[in-house]
Parts: sequence; C-alpha cells; structure tokens
Amino acid sequence: PRGKALFVGPTQAISTRAYDQAVGMIEESPDLKRRFRTHDHEMMIEDLVTKAEAQVKTFDVNILTGAMGLFFVLLDEIHLLGFNAKGAKVLRQIRGGLDKTPEGLLVMTTTQSDDIPAGIFKSELKFARNVRDGKYRGKVIRPMLPLLYEFPQDIATLTREERKNGVEPRWMNPVNWPMVMPNLGRSGPALAELVADWEGERDKGEEAIRIWASQHLNIEIGQGINNEGWGGADLWDAQVIKGLDLDAILTRCEVVTIGIDSGGRDDLLGLAVIGRERGTRHWLSWSYAWGDPIVLERRKDIANQLQDFVEEGSMTIVDMADAIADLGVLVARIVASGLLPQKNGVGIDPNQAAAIIEALTAVGVTDDMLRRLLQGPALAPAVYGLDFKLADATFWHAGQGLMSWVVG
Repeated sequence: PRGKALFVGPTQAISTRAYDQAVGMIEESPDLKRRFRTHDHEMMIEDLVTKAEAQVKTFDVNILTGAMGLFFVLLDEIHLLGFNAKGAKVLRQIRGGLDKTPEGLLVMTTTQSDDIPAGIFKSELKFARNVRDGKYRGKVIRPMLPLLYEFPQDIATLTREERKNGVEPRWMNPVNWPMVMPNLGRSGPALAELVADWEGERDKGEEAIRIWASQHLNIEIGQGINNEGWGGADLWDAQVIKGLDLDAILTRCEVVTIGIDSGGRDDLLGLAVIGRERGTRHWLSWSYAWGDPIVLERRKDIANQLQDFVEEGSMTIVDMADAIADLGVLVARIVASGLLPQKNGVGIDPNQAAAIIEALTAVGVTDDMLRRLLQGPALAPAVYGLDFKLADATFWHAGQGLMSWVVG
C-alpha cells in the first residue's frame, strides 16, 4: 500500500518511451483502465486500489538519491549505464531504497553493449554469470535469478587454430540464432528478415557488425569481432598464461626488454615488458599503465573502463610525478636482475619523455640502453612481427583486461 515503483532509463528519451508504452497498455485494456489512472504531467501511473505509484525516472544521482518506500525498480538498458561515471553510486541508492522493503525487487533488462563492457554493467554481468554457473554455492549472497541469452563458448568464440585458419565464427550462422532469440518470429522479426538485415550490415564493416551482433545476438565485444584491424587481435585471447607477472618474467627469462610510452597528462603512461623464456625462446609479456587523475575528467567516455583496470591491478591513477617514480621502481628491478641488454634494451617514445629519461637514468639505465623509437610506419615491422608470433604460439601474455582493451 502506497508503495513506489520506478522504471529507470539511462536517458530521458528511453524513460519517456517506457511511460508511453505503459500508458498504451492501460488504454487498450478495460480491466487496466478501471484499476490504474495515468498522470502525464508527472509521468506517473497510480494504482487506484492500493494507492501505489509507478513513476518513470532518468538514471541520475540527483533524481534518485534518498529514494524511499520502493518495492519495485525496473532498470532498463544497463549496458548504457556502464559508462556513467556515477553509475555505481546511483545503483547503490536504488538498492538502498529497495532494501528497506522486505519484498523489494530490482529487475535489470538489457542487450549487450556495443563496446567492451565497463562499469556497473561489467560488474553486474559478471555477478549474474557467476550465479548462473554455480560459483557461489554454499555462500550467502543477495538473491538473483539470471536469465542470460548467450551462446556457449564454442559458438561465441573460436579457438586459436580456427582463428589462424580463418574459420568464420559459428555465431554468424543463422541456424544458431534461435538459441539467443526467445521471441524470434513472435514479438521480434522472423528469421528470414534478420538474415537479410545481417547480410546488409556485415558488408558495412566492423562497426556495423559490432552493433548488430551485440544488439541482436548478445555477442560481447572484445577480440571476437575484428574485421579490418590488426590481425593479431583475433589471436590475442588464446595466448594467455594465467598468473604471469613481472616476477615470473624475471624468473623464467634469459633476457628482458622494455617499452615505454607517455601521451601526456590526459593520456596514459604505459610500460610493456617482454622477456625471452629460457629453453623455449618464447616471448612472455606483462604490461602496466598509469593515469593522472585529470584523465578521468577529460576522458569521461573511458573513465569507467580505466577504473576497471585499477581494480584489476594493471593500472594506477596517480599524479604524473608519482607515476614516473613508480615506473622507475619497476625498471630498477629489471636493471638489478641483470637481464636488460647493455644496448637498445629500453625502447621509448622521445616525445614528452624528458622526465621519464631522468628517472630511468637515476636507476641505472645508460644512454646506450635507451633506444629512441620513431612512431607511425616505423613501428610496422614490430606490429606485424608480433602478429606472426601470436599465430605460431611463441608470444604469450598475462591476460590483463587492460591489454585486451588496448588490442581490441
């Protein structure tokens, strides 16, 4: 009685559309018209029996802070909220309002993101998959019923050999589409219509394929969709050594080289370490990044993804002066190992690198060890050479989300 239900959309347009659809349902049903009254100026629907109200809101911390008396919230298109810098805070407000009611219920509906999942969408999707897969058995967690229409791995992705041989992903075969389309031919289009639409979109290139596959087939974007980009991206996910870190590289390798790039305060400072393993002569790679706090303000479109990398442990948000000091500490460990070549062991972009070179010199990197690299086409031999080493399985990396994002 007198409870509140909310439909929360990521934008005003989506929220308004939701309200219009609900009103349309009421207008088409004599039973609903007797039970519910609509208030268009407030975008609110009133239950004349219980005096409960259903309101449509936009996902905004100022609108949803302190929401009280909630018994039901429908959160639509949460994949769009993954890039909202205050997403976690707003979701906490919603859950806090529902927790005060024993029968409080939160429902989240969404398609896949047409970009790499980030923020609250990434964390909620991971939690839902873990519940589905039984990873919390025996543990006390908040109740969840995950309904995930996703292909199994053998359909959604390809093995390294399949990618190497140019096999077409099985999710592209329309025979498999009904697995993730429960409303195919009902509230959704018929299969023949979808096939025609797909054939038109796939010829437009990678971006059109990414959008179509994520919205219709719930294909998660990463390295699985790669059309005209770097060839090595298709093979990246297959070349992971779990637990590989800097310590492991210094232990397992006979020689180690370093690459460093700094793009300024509103970009990332990147470190890549590649070692040649004893015996196998395989290349082992580990990377790290630093970002000045200002990058979260100037690059709001990727701020949530950067925070994901911080949580992963592959990145730090810190003032650039401290970042360069941290970089020096890591390089000092490599210098002390004795594995760094005495000539051309450290490749560096010379642009904006004065402070970095000072820090490297302070930890024992000599001028002979430094190799100032040209940019652009001059890097082509390394880029294409790495593609081949991924293809013949002689390059391995640590499986960091940071690098999957960069490569993707």
